[in-house]
Amino acid sequence: MRCLYEVLSVDKAADDDTIKKAYRKAALIWHPDKNQHRLEEADAAFKEIQNAYEVLSDKHERAWYDSHRDQILRSGERHQAGGGGGGFTPGERPDDEINLFQYFSSSCYSGFGDGPKGFYGVYSELFKALAEQEAAAFTASDAAGAKNATAPIYPSFGSSDSAAAEVFGFYRSWESFVTYKDFAWADPYNPAQAPNRQVRRKMEVENRKARRVQRREYLDNMSVI
Repeated sequence: MRCLYEVLSVDKAADDDTIKKAYRKAALIWHPDKNQHRLEEADAAFKEIQNAYEVLSDKHERAWYDSHRDQILRSGERHQAGGGGGGFTPGERPDDEINLFQYFSSSCYSGFGDGPKGFYGVYSELFKALAEQEAAAFTASDAAGAKNATAPIYPSFGSSDSAAAEVFGFYRSWESFVTYKDFAWADPYNPAQAPNRQVRRKMEVENRKARRVQRREYLDNMSVI
């Protein structure tokens, strides 16, 4: 299963005209009539190309795909035009979304050592994972396109023998934490499936509400850790 942009060999920022030209070029190459010597392969490729164009040429379908692309690719299932497929349930928390609740209790670590199960080992891995997710979210966000924009850098949690300056630097950085995650996974609706503009707008409103709830919960949990 490939990214739809990869199927058409275009950049994610490609405009409608570029997508249309890429589709025509790919469709011409893989049309079954021109590939009788590899008919089965051509038929599968042609259908994949058609589906990619149907999704990316529709602004609502494309917006949905862009917002949920990472989830769709992780699912390993093909996203179909019309909102079908995708391999995930809208509004369902992704498997790789870190469950912060488990870190609210001392039961998540054993002793205050630097080992994998020790206090410093456990929280070092947690904040390392959080930093990596935020860096990835930044790259995928609109903020990354701003002039002189750079991905956020968060200090490591450190170890039992970290210097005071390192500890203070860690807390200063994370106390001003602002997430770049869009929480698109929380969307309960796919606006591309709306029967009309009025329903689509209501879906979009509910999606924004759901994202705000999850964002607030995430930031509240981060402030507790």
